[in-house]
Amino acid sequence: NIMEGTHCFDPENPDETPPDDACPSEGANGEPLHLPVIEYPHLDNQGDADVAGISVIGGYIYRGEALSDHQGNYIFGDWSQSFGEPAGQLLMATPAGDGELWDVQQLMGLESYVLGFGEDANGELYVLTTDNTGPTGTTGQVLRIVPTGDGQ
Repeated sequence: NIMEGTHCFDPENPDETPPDDACPSEGANGEPLHLPVIEYPHLDNQGDADVAGISVIGGYIYRGEALSDHQGNYIFGDWSQSFGEPAGQLLMATPAGDGELWDVQQLMGLESYVLGFGEDANGELYVLTTDNTGPTGTTGQVLRIVPTGDGQ
């Protein structure tokens, strides 16, 4: 509870951001901290960021053939851009140099909540979605991620 992404966090003063020079480089047991390679803002703090969301839904490094231009990129999602209606996102992060944050872009918006991802034996990816905020109903779907007409 000392970092939020790449940002310092003080649990004693959660509404105040500590200065960068106050960030520890070690955890409570002396273990080195490893900063994330991917970060994007919450909708409440989007500012001028191209991508923002509510909750990261982990994915996979793409190794399939259907989206050959995206091989080696991390395909993942965000649960929704709204609590009130299903508006999930498929996102992609492109690897950067050591110590640099990966570039994140939206591949597409969905009219469903994103629950998770799967990968088949050929490295093709699937996204699990629902139209409900909780574990109820029969709207769940497993969708294969394929290129759209614009090449994504």
